[in-house]
Amino acid sequence: MKRLACLIILFCSGQLATGQLSGFHYVSPRPHSILNSRGTNIIIRQGHTIDRSSVDDSQLTVRGSGSGIHTGRFFLSDDNKTLLFASFNAYAPGETVAVGLSAGIKTVDSKDVGSLEFSFTISPVRDGANLPVVPQAEPASSPGATSLHMSNSAAHTDSVPADWPKITVGTINNPAEGNIFLTNQSQTANKAIGSYLMILDNDGSPFNYKKIPTAANGFKMEVNGDLSFNFKSSGARIILDTSLTPIDTLQGGNGYRTDGHDFLLLPNGHAFVIASDPEPVDMSQVVPGGNPDAIVTGLVVQEIDASQNVVFQWRSWDYLPITGSYFDLTQQAIDLIHANALAVAGDGNILVSLRHYSSVVKIDRETGEVVWILGGKGNQFTFINEHASNAPTYFSYQHDIDVLPNGHLTLFDNGTQHSPEYSRGVEYSLDEQNKTATMVWDYRHSPDIYADAMGSVERLPNGNTLVGWGQATGAGIPALTEVHPDNSTALEFFLPAGQFCYRAYKYHWVSQNPEASVPALEVLQGNTYTFNTAGDSTGIAMTFKQITGYTYASAGVTSYSYAPVNPAFAGTPPIVAPLYFTIQGLDITSYNAQVGVDLHLFPGISLPRQTVVYVRPLPTDPFSPLPTSYDSSKNELVFTTTEFGDFAFGVPQSVAAYSPVPISPKNNDIV
Repeated sequence: MKRLACLIILFCSGQLATGQLSGFHYVSPRPHSILNSRGTNIIIRQGHTIDRSSVDDSQLTVRGSGSGIHTGRFFLSDDNKTLLFASFNAYAPGETVAVGLSAGIKTVDSKDVGSLEFSFTISPVRDGANLPVVPQAEPASSPGATSLHMSNSAAHTDSVPADWPKITVGTINNPAEGNIFLTNQSQTANKAIGSYLMILDNDGSPFNYKKIPTAANGFKMEVNGDLSFNFKSSGARIILDTSLTPIDTLQGGNGYRTDGHDFLLLPNGHAFVIASDPEPVDMSQVVPGGNPDAIVTGLVVQEIDASQNVVFQWRSWDYLPITGSYFDLTQQAIDLIHANALAVAGDGNILVSLRHYSSVVKIDRETGEVVWILGGKGNQFTFINEHASNAPTYFSYQHDIDVLPNGHLTLFDNGTQHSPEYSRGVEYSLDEQNKTATMVWDYRHSPDIYADAMGSVERLPNGNTLVGWGQATGAGIPALTEVHPDNSTALEFFLPAGQFCYRAYKYHWVSQNPEASVPALEVLQGNTYTFNTAGDSTGIAMTFKQITGYTYASAGVTSYSYAPVNPAFAGTPPIVAPLYFTIQGLDITSYNAQVGVDLHLFPGISLPRQTVVYVRPLPTDPFSPLPTSYDSSKNELVFTTTEFGDFAFGVPQSVAAYSPVPISPKNNDIV
């Protein structure tokens, strides 16, 4: 046990040997890492598009020091760059696993990917969840809808069930348009009030709702227009259609129990999930008074593809020191990290909120390396324009991080380490190069509200901000407050006594309906048509360079304020913007048109120079890229097409888009 304790100290202090091997951008499990799940898969990414036909089982050898040779499924993920191996059998507790990749796998331009060798060690835990899931066949189909005992939903109703949690509205003063999405939870057992998924109008009346058997977290709308939530007792994410009918269940892999604190469904069909990882650690070797038999719960962040294969995994054991936590490290059970929120930065990298570190970390999605740490003991930023009384933990035990279109970061500051304790919403402008965090806005309720857990902050399209007060309850304490840019109250909701809400959201409820739909009748070759009317603007203009069809041929454009449903891509999935449009034709047999996209009406496209338009003729087809240019004088994307169908916007994922990571030798080393 002494040797194991020393290894744990070494690796949990972030003092790992080289995490990436020469010629490969990402390897998981991290070379020489410990405490890996018995059900972990192996992920290898060299960075270039691979010729799928060159991938063969014989090129990968996986040998456990106790369990021997492992057989499994060795295959290529949907990005055509990432090699995955899923063992048919669990690894033995505490064993070291050696991985060898032989030469022979080719890129699409016939270059050899190369060979590689590395090893990692399995957790000593014999019992528990760290067991493999049987690998899916390739290509994988949708996991399918889950069977849930949930009451039918009710929409546009004036009557509510007897156990409905009555909403009281305290203030209505020109709130933003949209519907409030929330779930109710109770501090104590209260059979008189049921658990509900609620979509509410600004006056508190139900627009739609569904009764559920137990309390739930994070009821929200995803980027493709579907809805999702998870039961408080289970981390699996349940996907609903717009009628509130369950259609799918998503969770992470590699034997970890998915954590329900947050979930991100990405526009390219992938998803980010978080998981908890309790492991035995001799804490007497880490801190004075530490328990030698402690169970320390670490963090695992996973990206899963559309078939629920883990294609990226990041573990706190590999990168964060145990001593960076503010949790009492002398306890027997240590909730070390308590990650509670995820966000995707404008450059596609990952942000994670670490509650018990009072920190937000940015993780390079390509390499897994930590880009920076904001807040807490490991803080790398200088805070500007903040409240000096909150130093050095300007925000603490925070929740619900988000990235605004302008790149600013918002979060719910629970304020556990403030004196006195109070909660607030806060917004920072980050200069990532000079490592400064400038507070540009915060909202503190009057009188103060302190939520020891949960909470949310959402910037709305009209500039208002919706603040959910999480687990704060008591006389006169609202469940949510919407404020104008000057922090005056626009809307305030109250739940019944003892009830609270994990997070609150407001959406322009589209129900997967179009944002705008405009036809053009009797289209002619050589003419340009702008698919905009006084009350309906799609932002699309088309010049028909060639057209064949009937005399009264017509065309139409429909735009949507969410991402395409169930996207797939012919090549590497890009980072997709949460919006798309369709082009339809009637009595047109063929055409060739130049299309202009007015980005003033597509604010979700934040990197226009790197953005590519993708097309799929049918919803079952994969998206393919079209040559796309950006006209900065008009703020317009321009492309040519001959297809009808769906058109999406994506930023291609490219190794060149990431900054190089120095590996060896270390800075200032003598060589």
